[in-house]
Amino acid sequence: MVNCNNLDAGDLLTVDVTVQPISQPFDAYGVVITQNQQIYSFSLTDTNALYPGVRPLIKGVPFLPSVFSRRLYQGTLVLPVTYGMQQIIVGLVPAGTQPVGTQSAIPCYVDQESVTVNP
Repeated sequence: MVNCNNLDAGDLLTVDVTVQPISQPFDAYGVVITQNQQIYSFSLTDTNALYPGVRPLIKGVPFLPSVFSRRLYQGTLVLPVTYGMQQIIVGLVPAGTQPVGTQSAIPCYVDQESVTVNP
């Protein structure tokens, strides 16, 4: 999912996802959780943007008939707390479900990576 799990401040972070076909309706989410528990969401329309809070990437997708691959992010992590451990979580949840963690995800449709940003 990520290009590197240990970055220096200013290094380029790339987050790519590949989703296998799925036959049930879903919503997709992708977030960065900082070490002080602030949450930022990725966007499907701007691969170098992060938005405060939990926002869906897309909602109400009825199914996915084939493999889907996409770049979610490419840039430097410019967050209020840029150093230390960041958790990157991308997953699908049943349509209409507000995620409350990785346990909300459809089984086998969540990925989580830790990225450390060094000063």
